[in-house]
Amino acid sequence: MDALLAIRNREGLDNVDNTELTNSINTQEQFREYIRNERRIELCFRGHRYWDLRRWKIPIETINNTVQGVMIIKNEASGSFTYQTIDIEARNYESNTYYGPIPYSEIAKSNRLVQNFGW
Repeated sequence: MDALLAIRNREGLDNVDNTELTNSINTQEQFREYIRNERRIELCFRGHRYWDLRRWKIPIETINNTVQGVMIIKNEASGSFTYQTIDIEARNYESNTYYGPIPYSEIAKSNRLVQNFGW
């Protein structure tokens, strides 16, 4: 927890009350999920999420959701807005995407090296 507090302090969040958080984490798995969420928030828009999901081997069913966005429509007459959820991207990851392909030149150097599944 001290490391997380140091990160928050570095980012200017030094007055955050973590009492409720520290009292709610009782297992290693709960702490791991908390760390993953903190990393998702801290590194937002930096391109790390895809690689984190692969490294952590998050189940394919979890990450194969359709990415959604919001279309904001302004009613010119009233000045009000309506919001419509729209599909942005249908994801189709397979289990072989946990690992990338080994370059053929590397496989050719060693008769013991086997290409990763699905590549």
